[in-house]
Amino acid sequence: MLILAAAIAWADPAALPPVLRADVGLTYRGGQTWGELSEHGETVGMEKGSLHTLHFDGTFVAYRGLAGTIGFDATPAARQSWIDLPEMSFDPISRTGTYTGTESTGVVKQKYGGWDGVWIGAAVAPYQLANANVPLNLRIDVAFRTPGGRPAAVENGDRRGASAGGVAGELKAAFSTHRGPATPYFVATGRLEGRRTVDGDRIGAASFVSGTIGSDWTLWTGAHEQQFQLQMWSSIAVLGPSFHTSGDSLANTLPWMQGAPVFEAPHAEGRGYFGFDARFHKYVGMAFGVEGGIQAPHAVEHIYPVLREQAEILGSLRVYGRVR
Repeated sequence: MLILAAAIAWADPAALPPVLRADVGLTYRGGQTWGELSEHGETVGMEKGSLHTLHFDGTFVAYRGLAGTIGFDATPAARQSWIDLPEMSFDPISRTGTYTGTESTGVVKQKYGGWDGVWIGAAVAPYQLANANVPLNLRIDVAFRTPGGRPAAVENGDRRGASAGGVAGELKAAFSTHRGPATPYFVATGRLEGRRTVDGDRIGAASFVSGTIGSDWTLWTGAHEQQFQLQMWSSIAVLGPSFHTSGDSLANTLPWMQGAPVFEAPHAEGRGYFGFDARFHKYVGMAFGVEGGIQAPHAVEHIYPVLREQAEILGSLRVYGRVR
């Protein structure tokens, strides 16, 4: 599955609510993923998946330019299917597994679902804190995530977990300015994922750095702070290795290697978003749009010569409230 957190940006990401005010939001994202598995340039199987996630976030400003933040992620349902993927056999020459030269097993399916940890953090807007009159907004966020529920390495019946793993820390800086009806912005994000022990194995999601550039265009405003905006952004992320066990991300692997510790190779990911934000009143609004992503080819389990190339398209709907 593609990662989802690297490039979420709604409205002006460098803005903060007024003093003793808050913003809260709930975002649903759902869609499809498609992937190709290859060995030495030869396609050996296809992947198809579905993904449904929920994200809650809140920001409360206690003092001018200073805020507390909270966030929570859950995956109510996700599925992954491997199509026309053969049983892996042992290659005595390379002394590893290979999908070539064996018969297809049809379709293999796997279900995922569960909740992730809670993000608790703080945000500072230095220019607001200093009461400086500058045409640029700057917001810096620091947040930490508690361990979540079951990771993908843990099965419960026919369903695996969906937690990223252990604790995590994130540092984010957002810059924005206003140019007539447009609000262009840039967001730089770095996340360090911790690992947790499951059945004696150290597993964890990929740490990453990302950059997001985007803009909001205000198309209409009303008398009671209503507005209608066009929103677009694009991002690039570089992910480090993720650590899991063999058989979590590939089907039909060598039976005697299943459960062995492996890692998914570092790789790059690009994403883009196009949507609209409709604020019905100064207190409430909704945002909706379409998001796409693509990953560069990379090794899924480092012990096998199998590369994955994956794409994703999602629809999103966000409902938010503004305590003003």
